[in-house]
Amino acid sequence: MAIAKGYHLIITLPNRIENAATHVFCGRHSIVGAECPNCNKPLLRFFSFDMRDKRIPVQSRSQYIHLLYCWTCELSQMPFSYQVMEDSMVTLLAFNSGKSYQDFPYPSYPLNFPERHVGLIEISDMDQQVIIDLNDDVVDEWVIQKERPDLCMPRHQLGGTPYLVNAPQIPVCAICKNKMNFFSTVSDKTDWDRGFVENNYVQVVYYYCDVCNSLTALNLAD
Repeated sequence: MAIAKGYHLIITLPNRIENAATHVFCGRHSIVGAECPNCNKPLLRFFSFDMRDKRIPVQSRSQYIHLLYCWTCELSQMPFSYQVMEDSMVTLLAFNSGKSYQDFPYPSYPLNFPERHVGLIEISDMDQQVIIDLNDDVVDEWVIQKERPDLCMPRHQLGGTPYLVNAPQIPVCAICKNKMNFFSTVSDKTDWDRGFVENNYVQVVYYYCDVCNSLTALNLAD
C-alpha cells in the first residue's frame, strides 16, 4: 500500500509540536540486529516512526518502523535492505560489504546525532503538484527556486511524492521480490552543528514492503 498523503518532517525539541513525542529522530538506540556489518558499530538511526499514528497508513507487524543506515563505510554505495522483526529487532537482508572509512563523511564522525522529537507537517496539494512537476521536468526549477526554494531541495519526508535529486530504479523486496512502495526520504539536515554528510543534495530514499515488513534504502546524490 502506498502512502497517498505526504508530510514534511520537522525536527523539534519536546512539547513544541503536539504529539511530536510519538516519532523519534536520531539518538542512541538498542535495536537488536541493527549493527553495521562493516564498521561493527550500531547503525545510525535516522527515524523511528510510531505506527499507531493514523497518518501513516501502511500495514506493519511492529509498533515502530526504524530508518537505519551507515555513512562511514561502503554499505552506503549499494541498496541496503533489512526486515523489521519486532519493535526493537531487525534482520539485515542485503548490504554492500566493504571497508570502513576513517575520515568520511568527515573526521570524528559521531556514533549518533542528538535525539529529537518529530512533527509531521502536511504537504498541500499545490506544493505536492509542484514537486511532481519538478521531478518530471515539467517546470523550470530555476523559476520555482526564486519563489519556493524549499520545494527544490531534499527534505525529510514521509509519504507522498518527494523531491528527488535523480530518479532511482524502484527496488523489489529482498524477501518476496515484489515491487516496493516509497516510504520516506532523509535529507542532510540534523539538529547538530553539522549535517549527516554536509551536502544538501544528498538524500537517502526508503522503500517499504508491508507484506514482509522490510525496507530498502537507496543513496541518491546530485
